[in-house]
Amino acid sequence: GDPWPALDDAAQAFVPPAVQARLRDATRIVFCPDDHLGALPFEALRIGGVPLGVGKAVERAPSLSLRARLATRTARGDGLAIVDSIEAPDDERRLALPALRFSEREAGLVAQAYGGTTARLRGADATRAAVARLLAAGRFDVVHVSAHAVEDRRVPTASLLLLADGPSALPSLVDIPLDGALLVL
Repeated sequence: GDPWPALDDAAQAFVPPAVQARLRDATRIVFCPDDHLGALPFEALRIGGVPLGVGKAVERAPSLSLRARLATRTARGDGLAIVDSIEAPDDERRLALPALRFSEREAGLVAQAYGGTTARLRGADATRAAVARLLAAGRFDVVHVSAHAVEDRRVPTASLLLLADGPSALPSLVDIPLDGALLVL
């Protein structure tokens, strides 16, 4: 059916008239939704009949304090790192996860679109240790990871990234130096 009535109701609920007036001159709007609202297309919420995403940058952030902290980071360089874990490790086979059939093509398109210096770890070479070494040695402003992940919504820090040498819990990845790089999973 027609999504606009539901989106207009959501706009009235989440962007009350007092806030709408303050958004008229805004060029960027940051929403900090919880898990339940994370999928809401805030860009499509209409104010005065116009979707917020028309003429305004709409961002999502887990919190305003984290967004502010990340906004102060600057990239270390101008390179692109691609981690392309296309071969399923034993853990993925046991979990019956589908093959990442388009991962290699995606990595190629990302490298082509980026156009700068590219370093790439593929297949069996895309281990946690190799990723850590690559990012510590390089100067990247974008890190693109194509690998399976297992999300734990109740305990997000228990979520896993499945690299060539098996699952890595998120806390075990925090010491990998990103130094301002944009991480795309």
